[in-house]
Amino acid sequence: MRVFSFLLMALILTSTHVWAQGGIEKNLAQPIHIIDAAHIKQNDTVYHLWGTELPPTNTVHTDTLAEKSLRQLIGRDSLTCFVYAQGAMPSAQCFNEKSTDISESIISKGFTLANRMQIVGTDYEVPYLNAQKRAQNASLGLWTVDTTVVDNFALLQESSRVVTLLLFAIFVVLVIVIIVATLISKRSMDRVYLTLNQTIQVITKEASIRRKEQEMVGVMLNAELKTNQSKIEAFLVIYKDLLKTLNDQYADHKYRRTGEVVRTAPALDRFIFDANVDKLEALDSDLAPLVIDFYGRIETNPDYNNLEPDMSHETAVSIVEEAVKKAQSLSQDIAPLIERFDSKGYTSVNLVFSN
Repeated sequence: MRVFSFLLMALILTSTHVWAQGGIEKNLAQPIHIIDAAHIKQNDTVYHLWGTELPPTNTVHTDTLAEKSLRQLIGRDSLTCFVYAQGAMPSAQCFNEKSTDISESIISKGFTLANRMQIVGTDYEVPYLNAQKRAQNASLGLWTVDTTVVDNFALLQESSRVVTLLLFAIFVVLVIVIIVATLISKRSMDRVYLTLNQTIQVITKEASIRRKEQEMVGVMLNAELKTNQSKIEAFLVIYKDLLKTLNDQYADHKYRRTGEVVRTAPALDRFIFDANVDKLEALDSDLAPLVIDFYGRIETNPDYNNLEPDMSHETAVSIVEEAVKKAQSLSQDIAPLIERFDSKGYTSVNLVFSN
């Protein structure tokens, strides 16, 4: 009797939840693919995790950690989702076999923000915002700024300047010492000889510091390029799927009802490049021009285009096609550039930065 009462209560709560949120219950069977912290794909459909939102530009690159966390949350069983048709991409609030809310959990880990536009006025507004607050207070995921390598690099640069000034001062002192030693005695000359040996050692160390500085520039640029490559690939997945939907004459084109906003190109990072423009000579002469040319074409905050309901279908398709072409062109150029960096040995550490 108690078991029956429990099942009846669960059925009532589930029905009330579906009615309150307006979503259609749907089971997503494996395999379920993870695109990024806010998007999953099952069969040919990409779902936006309801209630989550990625910032325009990530403070910290979290794709690998987010994928691992999502994979653990999803597990090997199917997901129970409530799907909402919003624009070209459906939103889905999903629960795993342990009834864990995937969206709330990924927000609490700091991999996404709470999407206030979706959760406001719902039963999930307070829990999701509290989850975001916990991640922020704990400095998790997007709320963490890992500046260790940047600080070390700045310290290395400052040390290099100090060593240069120190060497110049030592050189001046040595000239004076040599003149005085010549006038005094052979014993003084022996001391000068010892001092010269010490100076050579300092110069050797300074040269080693400069080589490490050059290697660090290459390693950080390679890491930023790989971060941008991941963003381009994610952009292509989403916009190719949108273009496929637009080219389907039998599909229900959501923009004709509510309109839709699309970006003209992927938003990419150039923090490391801009901070080291004056040090590109550290790279090989054949690599530096390719890097400058690539960064001259990327955009950190591309414009948006509106697909209006009264817009002709051909115009809407051409807008999305143009965005896909730009992303494909960047993808074709960045792959061989990264290979060049890897072949030259700029992969000694795994660094990821975002502006």
